[in-house]
Amino acid sequence: MPEHAIVGVDFSPGWDRLRRRLGVLPRLGVRRISLVHVLGGHYPAAPEVRHREHYERRLDEEAVALRTLGAEVDHQVRVGDPARELVHAASELGADLVVVGSAGHTPLRDAVLGNIAIDVVRYGPLPTLLVPLGDDIAPGGGGVVLGTDGSGAARAAEDLARRLAERLPLVVVTVVRDGDAGSALADDAGTFAVDGSRAEVLVRHGRPSEQIARVADERSADVVIVGRRGRNPVTDLFIGSTAEHLIARTRRPVLVGA
Repeated sequence: MPEHAIVGVDFSPGWDRLRRRLGVLPRLGVRRISLVHVLGGHYPAAPEVRHREHYERRLDEEAVALRTLGAEVDHQVRVGDPARELVHAASELGADLVVVGSAGHTPLRDAVLGNIAIDVVRYGPLPTLLVPLGDDIAPGGGGVVLGTDGSGAARAAEDLARRLAERLPLVVVTVVRDGDAGSALADDAGTFAVDGSRAEVLVRHGRPSEQIARVADERSADVVIVGRRGRNPVTDLFIGSTAEHLIARTRRPVLVGA
């Protein structure tokens, strides 16, 4: 289970929405939150860097407010490319999860925020929690939904789901595309087990991102887990077409396995 999360803070209107949705972290087992604001990035660095103390004070105020979640909260200001600095901070601080806001229903490549989210997944070796920032965030409480095709590329996501299943109910969704012969998991749907219990396994037909999002809504999932890549890492680009389409579609946090 993730215990230490790096949370990217940009102080935009999107940050206000992200902050309100960080209550999912303790449910996932997070006990320490490190807030990281990166100076520079897509704007001229020099004027912003001169206001470093201002951002330190703002982060301190945010940390005080977030301690009501019951987690230890610290913070730091860094300078450089936002995605790379979040990844570096996670490595230096020994974190095991990176949290960033996503552009919600907008395709990730069409927004600056989306580009940062893609780059965090691209550069980072850690699981990344992408939190939608739209106004229509869906309520959780239903546990974890794992989307998997049973392939080796999904193993990291499956292992992460098993660890989270120690705390939360787990539903596994394997999607068979129309005309496909099926997936390894769909052929033997009852074999996905976790220590001390068995996960519920659902086999659906259709487009993977649509079916996974539908099950997540049906179950009021706290978080949806998918692998970084699908069966074909060349055509699925950096984070996998299913993962990207799911992030653009769902109103729920998406955890992309490393």
